[in-house]
Amino acid sequence: MPPSKSKPGRLLIVDDEVELVMALCEILTRQGYEAVGLASGREALQALKEQEFDLLLADLMIPDLDGIALLRAGLETDPHLVGIIMTGQGTVPTAVEAMKIGAFDYLLKPFKFNAVLPVLARAMDVRRLRLENVQLRETATVYELIQTIAFTLDSGAILNKVAEVALRQCEADEVSIMLPTEAGDELYVAVARGERAEHIVGKRAPLEQGVAGWVARYRELLALPGEVRDSRFAPLYPRPDIGFAVSMPMIAGNRFVGVLNANTTRRRPFTSGQVKALTILTGAASAALEAARLYEQARRVEEKERLILENVDEVVYMIGISDDPFRGTTQFVSPRVKNIIGYRAEEFLNDPGLWARLIHPDDISTIGSQTQAIYASGQSGTREYRVRHKTTGEYHWMEDRVTPLYDAAGKVMSVFGVARDITERKRMEAERTGLLNMLESSLNEIYLFNAETLRFQYVNAGALRNLGYSRAAIETMTPLDLKPEFDDASFRNLLAPLLNHERELLIFQTVHRRADASLYPVEAHLQLVEQNGAQMFLAIILDITERKQAEVILKKLSSAVEQTADNVFICNRDGVIEYVNPAFEQLTGYTQAEAIGQTPRLLKSGQHASRFFEKLWDTILAGCVFRATFINRKKSGELYYEEKTITPLRDDHSNITHFVSTGKDVTERMRAEAALEKSEAELRALFAAMPDVVVVYDRQGRYLKIAPTNTSLLYKPPGEMIGKTLPEVLPAPQANLLLEHIQRALDTQQTVMLDYSLSLWGQETWFAGAVSPMPGEAAILVARDITERKWRERELEVIVGVSAALRAAPTRSAMLPIILGQLLELFKVDGAALAMLDPSTGEMVIELGQGSWVAWKGERLPMGEGVSGRAIATRQPYVNNDMRSDPLFARPDLLAGSNAVACAPLMVEEWAIGTLWIGRGRAPGPALYSEITSEELRLLTAIADMAANAIHRATLHEQTLRYAADLALAYDTTIEGWSRALDLRDKETEGHTLRVTEMVLRLARAMGIFSEEQLLHIRRGALLHDIGKMGIPDPILLKPGSLTDEEWVIMRKHPGYAHDLLSPIVYLHPALDIPYCHHEKWDGTGYPRGLKGEAIPLAARLFAVVDVWDALRSDRPYRPAWPEEKAREHIQSLAGMHFDPKVIEAFLSMSNDM
Repeated sequence: MPPSKSKPGRLLIVDDEVELVMALCEILTRQGYEAVGLASGREALQALKEQEFDLLLADLMIPDLDGIALLRAGLETDPHLVGIIMTGQGTVPTAVEAMKIGAFDYLLKPFKFNAVLPVLARAMDVRRLRLENVQLRETATVYELIQTIAFTLDSGAILNKVAEVALRQCEADEVSIMLPTEAGDELYVAVARGERAEHIVGKRAPLEQGVAGWVARYRELLALPGEVRDSRFAPLYPRPDIGFAVSMPMIAGNRFVGVLNANTTRRRPFTSGQVKALTILTGAASAALEAARLYEQARRVEEKERLILENVDEVVYMIGISDDPFRGTTQFVSPRVKNIIGYRAEEFLNDPGLWARLIHPDDISTIGSQTQAIYASGQSGTREYRVRHKTTGEYHWMEDRVTPLYDAAGKVMSVFGVARDITERKRMEAERTGLLNMLESSLNEIYLFNAETLRFQYVNAGALRNLGYSRAAIETMTPLDLKPEFDDASFRNLLAPLLNHERELLIFQTVHRRADASLYPVEAHLQLVEQNGAQMFLAIILDITERKQAEVILKKLSSAVEQTADNVFICNRDGVIEYVNPAFEQLTGYTQAEAIGQTPRLLKSGQHASRFFEKLWDTILAGCVFRATFINRKKSGELYYEEKTITPLRDDHSNITHFVSTGKDVTERMRAEAALEKSEAELRALFAAMPDVVVVYDRQGRYLKIAPTNTSLLYKPPGEMIGKTLPEVLPAPQANLLLEHIQRALDTQQTVMLDYSLSLWGQETWFAGAVSPMPGEAAILVARDITERKWRERELEVIVGVSAALRAAPTRSAMLPIILGQLLELFKVDGAALAMLDPSTGEMVIELGQGSWVAWKGERLPMGEGVSGRAIATRQPYVNNDMRSDPLFARPDLLAGSNAVACAPLMVEEWAIGTLWIGRGRAPGPALYSEITSEELRLLTAIADMAANAIHRATLHEQTLRYAADLALAYDTTIEGWSRALDLRDKETEGHTLRVTEMVLRLARAMGIFSEEQLLHIRRGALLHDIGKMGIPDPILLKPGSLTDEEWVIMRKHPGYAHDLLSPIVYLHPALDIPYCHHEKWDGTGYPRGLKGEAIPLAARLFAVVDVWDALRSDRPYRPAWPEEKAREHIQSLAGMHFDPKVIEAFLSMSNDM
C-alpha cells in the first residue's frame, strides 16, 4: 500500500559518521519521519532485505560497502526504493553513475538540514507515485483475471490462471493451490508455479496438520516468517529457504474450496497491497471454482436424467392445461415416444392438438370423463385408450398414469403423466378371454381337479349341461361322484402313472352318472399339469354314446369287409396277424393260412428307416390313428405302394386290444407322382424366394444352379459362375464363410443362417442368408439384401456418438471442430466446413473448415444465393456429385480436389442459423465409390439437426452469462451513484460514505462469520445507509447548529424513508438492514423501531459502531475531530448501551491492527 500523504514515510540513513546519522534521525523524527540509522553498509543491506523502507539516504564512501553498491543491492530487493546519495567529494561522473542505477538525487556535504527536507519530500512523492502505479497495475491484472475465470467452467484452467497471476503479482518465488480430497480428510497440491513447482504437485497433507491444514480448519489468513516455531503451524515439509509465506483460505459462500499458498525466499514480508491483491484473487477464484463444480454436478444430474428418460420403456410428459381438455401446451415429452408410436417429441411440442387427434374415436368420450374424474378427485389416476402409430397406422393401447398439478386457487395448472404401451397385454388378455370362451362353448366336458384332494377347480359349461348339475353343486364334488365304476383306491391307482411321470397322457373309457342318476358312456383323456405351484389333472371327457352305438353298427357291417376291394388285416397288441381279408391275399400273394400267425414284417421291403416304424408304434400304442404311404414287398418280391390307415381297437375299458390295417394299392399313381414331384421340388427350391438370390451348391461350393431372380444382386453374371467353385468366384473371406456354412448344413441336415457382404457396383451390399440341405449332397442358399437395415444400424451408432461428443463441448467454439472432425471420420470425406449466419450482414460466414477445406474459413456466402441459399430455402440438403459443373456453386477453386459435395441447412425450429458442408474427391481405387449416397445424405441431415440444436443452446447459454454480468454491474453502479448524490447534497459529510463502507467491510471480514454474498449486501447497505435523508428537508439536514426537538422528530424519520424507498426493490432486500436499523441501540432506546439486543440485525450493529467512530474522528463545523484515544474510550463506554459488546471488542481489536 502506498504511504499516506499525511505520514512522511520511513527512511534508512547509512553513514559511517555516527554523529551525522544520529542528528539526521533526531531531526527527521521531529518532522514525522520514521528514521532508522546505521553506520555499516552490510548491516544496512540486511535491514533492506528484512524490512520495508520508502527512502535510502546513504553516504557514497562507506568503508565496508559503498553507497552506490548498497543502492544497487537495495533496488534488487525493492525495485520501488527511492535512493539519495550523500557525498563530500561530489563529481559529475559520480552523480551520473548514481542516477544511472536509479538514485533519485544526491546531496553534497556539508549541507544544511533545511535543504534536506525538500529533497526528501520530493523523493517521498516519487515513492508514492511508484507504489500507486504498481497498485493500479496489480488491480488491472486481477480484474483481467477475474474477467477471464468468470466466463469459464474449466476448473483446471481457473487453477492454472490463478496460480500464474498470483506468482507474478506478489513477486513470489513459489505459489501453490491445495484442494480437499473427495474424502475431505486431506489436502493435495492441485497446481503450483515457481522453481520447485514440479516437485510439489500432487503432494498430500492431512487436514489436521501443517499450515494449510490450520488455514483450512479455521478459514483465516496466516502469514508466517520462514522459521515457524509455533507447533500449531509446524509444516509437514520444512523449507529452510523460505523467508516469508502467506496462506489464504478459499471460500465460496460457506463452502471451503481450498488454500492458496505464496512463498518467497526474501526475509521481508509481502506488502499489504500484495496481500490485498491475493485476497481479491482468492475470492474470485473460489467463486469461479465453485461455479465450475456446480456446473459439472448439474451436468451429471442432467445426463443421468436424460439417460433414464431415453431408456425407460415409457413416455414421460408434462402438459399445461387450457380450457379444452384435449388441447394443452405440451411442455415436455420424453424421446421414448418415437419408439412407441413413431412420432418425435418435437412434433408434440410444436403441435398441441396432435395427441388428441391420434386417439381412437371410440375412446374420446371415455378418456374425457376419466380425465374430469381424476381432476375432481385431486389424486393421480389411470386412463386406458388407443393411439394411432405414425408409420403403420395401427392403434396401440396405452395405459396413462396421470397426476394433476394445481395452482394456489385449486385449479388444474398442468398435468404430469407416464404412459406405457400395453398393446401386448391387451392382446394376451383377449387371447385368454377367447380361450376361456372356447373352453366354455366346447361340447366336450372339461375339468381341472386337484391331484391331492381330487376337488374340482374348474368345470366348463359343457360338463354342467351334460350332467345337469349347478356350478355351486359340482364345485363340492370329485370325479368319484361322477364315476360309479371307481372307488378312491382304484381311481388313484389309475392316476399313479401320471403322478409318477411314467405316462404323459392317460386315456380310458368309463361311464358318468348324471344328476338324474342316468348313466352314459364316456372316454376320458387325462394329463398332469401345474397351476400356481400345485399339481392338477386336466380331464377332457368325450360322450361316446354315439360311438358305442356305431360299434354295434360296425359289427353288423363286418361282413362287408370281406367284400371290400381294400386289403384289410387285423393283428393283436403284439402285432401277430389274426385276420386277413380276400383282397389282402390277392394283393400280396400270401394266403390266409400263410399270413395268420405272422407279423406285418412279412411285407417289409427295407425301404423305410427304423424311425418310421418307431413313430408308427408310438402313435397307435398311444391310441391314435396312423396314416402313411408304405412301400411293401409282395410274396413274389415285387415292390408296391400302399396307402394304409392303422386304427387301434379298444375294449369296454378303453384298453387297446387290436389294430386294424386297411390299405389301397397306389403303385401306379405314386410312380407318376414321384416323377412329377422330383421336377416340382427342384422348381420350388429355385423359385421359393423370387426377390432374393437363390443358388444351389454342392459340398465343394460349386455353383450348380442359379435362379433367374434379381440378377443385380449377383457378384458376376450367372454364365460366369455356373460350374465354378466359390473361391474361384468370390473374394477369399466371403468364399470361405459361405463354404463353411454349406458344409455345416449338409453335416447337420439343418438350415444354418449367416450374414455377409459383397462389393456390388462399387457399393458394399449386405446379405442375410439361409443355407438348407437338399437331397444328393446339395445345398440351397437363399440370400436377402439387408443393406438398408445395416445402414440404419450404423446411423444409430453414429448419431449416439456425435451426440455424446457434442455434450462434452462446453462452448460453441469448442463444438465446431468436434462437429467437423466427426464428419471427416464418419463419412471418410476430404473436406468439411461449417458456416454460420452473420445477423449484421445477412451473409453466411464460414467459421471453420477442416481437411482439405481449411482455407474456407472466413469466406462469406450471400444469403439466399448459391448452394447454401437453395438448401436453406428448401429446408432440405443439397447434393451434387459433380459440383464443379454446378452453376449454383460460384467458387469451384475452393473445392481443392473434391467433386461430390453436399450441403445441409442448420435449422432451429423454423430459423436457419447456418449450413454444414462435406466434400469427397475421386475414389482412390475401383473398390471405393466417390459419390455421396442417399444414405449418407440422410445421416448428414440428422447430424446437422443435432449440431444446430447444440450450437443454438451453447449460444443462448453464453448470452445469458453476459447479460447477468451486465445487470449486476448496472445495479452496483446505480447504488454508488445514489451514494455520491447524497454526499454532494451534504458537503459536511462528504467522503463519509466511502470511509464507513470500507471500514464496515473490514470489520465484517475480521469477525469471519459472513459469506462473500453477505459481504456484498453489507457493502450495498453501507453505501445506502443514509439514503433516507433524501427525504429530509435541506434546512434541517444542512443546519449547522443543534436541531430542535421538532426537527429531531423529522430527522429520525430518515430510516423509515430508506425502508420505503428501497423495499420495493427486490434486488436490495438483503441490504435493507443497515439503512433501516443502523440507529437502533443495544439497550432498545434507538429508532425507528426501538429494537433491542440481538433483535437488531448483526450488519446494522456493526455499522452503528463504524458510523459513530467516523463521525467522532471527522471534523465538523461545530467541532474538530476527536483524537483517536478519546474516540476509542467513548466507543468502549457505550458497550452494552448503544453498541453490541461483542462488536465493540472486534472493532477495537481491528483498530489496534490498523
